[in-house]
Amino acid sequence: TDLRHEYTHAVLHRTLPFVPLWIDEGLAEYLEDQPERRAKSSRLRSMKWKCRTGWRPDFRHLEAIPSASRMTSNHYRDSWAWTHFLLNESDQTRMLFRDYLAAISAGEAPGTFSEWVGERDPEVVKRVGSYFRRFQISLR
Repeated sequence: TDLRHEYTHAVLHRTLPFVPLWIDEGLAEYLEDQPERRAKSSRLRSMKWKCRTGWRPDFRHLEAIPSASRMTSNHYRDSWAWTHFLLNESDQTRMLFRDYLAAISAGEAPGTFSEWVGERDPEVVKRVGSYFRRFQISLR
């Protein structure tokens, strides 16, 4: 698990000129779990319950964190949640995420992801709560 997490950081930092902190940690947290175990993640259960109360992770709050040493467990959870949502909610969200990373890879300065997605499809951010609420979970 730790090796997958740290390897993700190494690949991101080797291939991108810069990596926004929430993406760096979100992808590393997401890829910690083996693909077949992601559907049973404790993070997924936690997000489902939090989203049922109307809560949703806030991009702008994550984007304002100045360094990894200032991240809390909630920030890691929220980074994971946005990454999970963007990679799995729809082809549209996956493409938005991919295109943002491709812009960084090409040496562009695309701005914050919240600005990026806001210009392309501001409704995406509103769907994160319903995305997590739809998962069926066991209370065992």
